[in-house]
Amino acid sequence: MSSFIVQDKTINNIVGHLIAKQYKGNYDHAFRILKPLGIASMKEHPQRKQLALEMHKLNVYAVNGRYKEINSWEDFEFAPEYDVTRYQALKSIQCWLYQCSEIDADERPVFKFIEEVKNSLMRDIIEDIPEYKNTSWD
Repeated sequence: MSSFIVQDKTINNIVGHLIAKQYKGNYDHAFRILKPLGIASMKEHPQRKQLALEMHKLNVYAVNGRYKEINSWEDFEFAPEYDVTRYQALKSIQCWLYQCSEIDADERPVFKFIEEVKNSLMRDIIEDIPEYKNTSWD
């Protein structure tokens, strides 16, 4: 398995999606995972930026652990993308999770939170597919 440090846009897509969905109550259940980091929602700018930075740091941590490198995490630019489709958000989430699946990164609260968001988003997408809606419940 190979891994790389994702583009800032990937993380900004995810955080932008979370901000947009926060006001509809989506993912409220998942934020309990981030309480140890002091992130309770995406309603305030400092928490938004903190989540994005924590995601970037974890990605760098995973890549550094995988390749025994010393990449800096300080060059991240926070600029959330608000017009992200849920499909792009899901693809960005899947990319980020894959790139963070090294050493023990998948045991960290930020990883578990994003994984929970991915599962919820996938469920929402699947449940909106007409073929799924028209399938019998046996």
